[in-house]
Amino acid sequence: KAKDIQTDKFDKKKLKDSLAQIKSLMNLDIKEAINQIQKILNSCGIALVLLPHFKNTKVYGATFWLDNEKAVIAMTLRGSYSDIFWFSFFHEIGHILLHPKREVFLENECVDAKLEKQEDEANEFASETLINEKEYNKFVLKNDFSYESVVSFAKKHEIKTSVIVGRLMHDKI
Repeated sequence: KAKDIQTDKFDKKKLKDSLAQIKSLMNLDIKEAINQIQKILNSCGIALVLLPHFKNTKVYGATFWLDNEKAVIAMTLRGSYSDIFWFSFFHEIGHILLHPKREVFLENECVDAKLEKQEDEANEFASETLINEKEYNKFVLKNDFSYESVVSFAKKHEIKTSVIVGRLMHDKI
């Protein structure tokens, strides 16, 4: 599927410069968001492929390179939770920006010990890209996790509410 997608040559700077624009699309209808994100990524040299969840696997996403010139992000719809989708999506972008082209990253909750550092870096990249750590910590310190408070924080920072809730759940708050 990725071979059939026309992209420009990979441009790391363009991808970095596009992150805020991509993030701003998460509050749109998912089909519209994906459509716009695919166009942005194609112009950065990345093919985004959406795949059904493969039964009996725990795969959320994968990143690899075709001919060292086109990056590929393959996302499954495992679980269909928007917070997990967005985290996994930015995690894959983290691999593209931070790690060597020769690596293939398959996000399936089974981490090879030698790749654990790269997984941690991609996780940190996704977390910080989605929710500024300093602002999140201030929010948590207020200890108000009411519906109104979470929605207000999400709107203020232009983050999908489900991403905030997912992060709070991940942090066991």
